[in-house]
Amino acid sequence: MPDLDYQKWIVSPTRASIDYDYVNDDVLSKSKVQHGKLVVPSGAEYEALVLPVDNPELRKRFSGVPILTGDIAPDQAPGRWKFGDAEFRFYFYDTDFSKGYALGPGSFERWDATTGQVTAYTQSGIELAPGKAALILKK
Repeated sequence: MPDLDYQKWIVSPTRASIDYDYVNDDVLSKSKVQHGKLVVPSGAEYEALVLPVDNPELRKRFSGVPILTGDIAPDQAPGRWKFGDAEFRFYFYDTDFSKGYALGPGSFERWDATTGQVTAYTQSGIELAPGKAALILKK
């Protein structure tokens, strides 16, 4: 079961791994809320639902489950999710060439969803290869 205590992730010297799945509209249409968790047809339970854009209909339908949203603009700006004073930024650029993004001022970490590793990120920007993604935490 994923540990969704985001404040603990941000301030703790040791971080819990993050378990997640992608689901499509068909799975969501057959899902329900039980005991404050999203339960999908397979029986798997999730403590939160992350959506690329806010959806009032899903907020109402899954009331009682934390729903985190971020908007990805047409110019491929990062999706952003805020938790307390921290901000997660998801960068994805699906093109045939690399793209760079300026991060602006702040202290950053790069979260690797494949390995679960979290490392300090001291560069002022991020360069994405074609079709690659990055998850950055601004503290």
